[in-house]
Amino acid sequence: MEVIRVKIAPVARGGEVLATLQALRDRLAGAIDATISARDVAMLSSRLVAVMQLIAEQDPVPKSRTPLDELHERRETKLKGRLLVDR
Repeated sequence: MEVIRVKIAPVARGGEVLATLQALRDRLAGAIDATISARDVAMLSSRLVAVMQLIAEQDPVPKSRTPLDELHERRETKLKGRLLVDR
């Protein structure tokens, strides 16, 4: 198994938050793959989840809509219409 060894400092110097978070994500994933300590895996995994959440917040790429998203939106629209009529 090849461990990803990403240098974060050069990326961070560029000043781009998303690129730095992505480099950190890759570094954490590599460290998880490289360790055999259950304690380290648990700690690194929690950090990885936090970084992944920050990436999701920063990522400018819009997420594709699923049919379930459309159904949810239609239901909300109908509910709002009913609430306005009931007033």
